[in-house]
Amino acid sequence: MPDTLPTVTGDGGPREVVPVMLIGPGGTYAGTRQLYALGYQQVPVAIDAVAPAPVPPAGTIVALMKVEGAPVRYRDDGVDPTQAIGMPLMIGESLVYDAVMLDMRLIAQQAGAIVNIAYYGASLNA
Repeated sequence: MPDTLPTVTGDGGPREVVPVMLIGPGGTYAGTRQLYALGYQQVPVAIDAVAPAPVPPAGTIVALMKVEGAPVRYRDDGVDPTQAIGMPLMIGESLVYDAVMLDMRLIAQQAGAIVNIAYYGASLNA
């Protein structure tokens, strides 16, 4: 029998969802939710200019970011990173980001950097 994911029905019709466990303060179990894809964005990141903050679709609660082409640095406190200062992300590295992206800033450490971002929302009835 093939593996199948549960589905939810919403404004976009039926969608496959991925179950996730929520951990609350102090590492305590806080329940589960079903994540479903909301959108995708590819952000080219330059070495000589800070990329603007990604704009997630409404309802996004988590984003999966993956770097290709060249390493990047990011800051999510509204301060511009530099090629030497900021949180580094190497080629092929992924980041699961579950905070507000309005203050996210990206800069490449070398030419050719791209950050691929998949956005996910949570089902209401999980």
